[in-house]
Amino acid sequence: MVEQFVAAEVAGQLLHTASVTKFVLSTAVAAATRLRILPDLDESIAVLLTEWIGTDKELITLRQLMNHTSGLAVSWPPPASQDTVRFALHRKPEVPAGTRWCYDNHGASLIAEALQRASGVKLDVWVDQHLLQPLGIGQYRWNRDVAGNPYAMSALQLTAADLARFGRLWLQDGAWEGDRLLESGWLSTATGPSIEGIEGVGLLCSFVPGEAGPVLVGHDGSGGQHLWLLPEADVVVARLRSMDLADPDPAPDLPRALASIATSISR
Repeated sequence: MVEQFVAAEVAGQLLHTASVTKFVLSTAVAAATRLRILPDLDESIAVLLTEWIGTDKELITLRQLMNHTSGLAVSWPPPASQDTVRFALHRKPEVPAGTRWCYDNHGASLIAEALQRASGVKLDVWVDQHLLQPLGIGQYRWNRDVAGNPYAMSALQLTAADLARFGRLWLQDGAWEGDRLLESGWLSTATGPSIEGIEGVGLLCSFVPGEAGPVLVGHDGSGGQHLWLLPEADVVVARLRSMDLADPDPAPDLPRALASIATSISR
């Protein structure tokens, strides 16, 4: 096994993962899929988000929320005093679901709410029980909005080493120390056929396709946060830095550099 690479501003420091939180949310969906508590990816999510039944949002699927094609109006950020779930639920469609890609932070809020309604606990509690504890992660923070909803799109704080465990879990096909945590084959599911006309859009992740499967998979976040997997090399790259730093990101092209390395390995 190739050693995973981890970088952080201070070793062991809790740092914001920013939008890399969405990769953790994708992992949570994979865990919930294994337990059969969420609908299939291509079924209506209105079975859980029941406010949508009988509306023009009724046919939106979990897959469309995860690959940013729900067609709902995109707005960021909501007012600071806003209940993010209520805000996300009451947005209006701008185009039919599945016909347009538009990066949507609040799709993550809806996925987290669906998981809460299915499981009976909020996202942070569910992730702690089903992922963080089994992965041996005891140190984390997860910011919540004024209504007590954990921000699903960007507010999880981890150490870089612990963030890397999520990548390793994907590369191990959802197994950890002999226990199955995720639906088998999730990496392939999450990086399945891209949206027509847009390459490399996965289920709350991005990827670079290769001849035998994706050569790079992961997510980045504002402030220079990264989690990337190189499946063919069995490598995880986790990189976090303080959101308070005023100096420019010293590695702004990290995904492009890794994609180049991953592509050369796959040849």
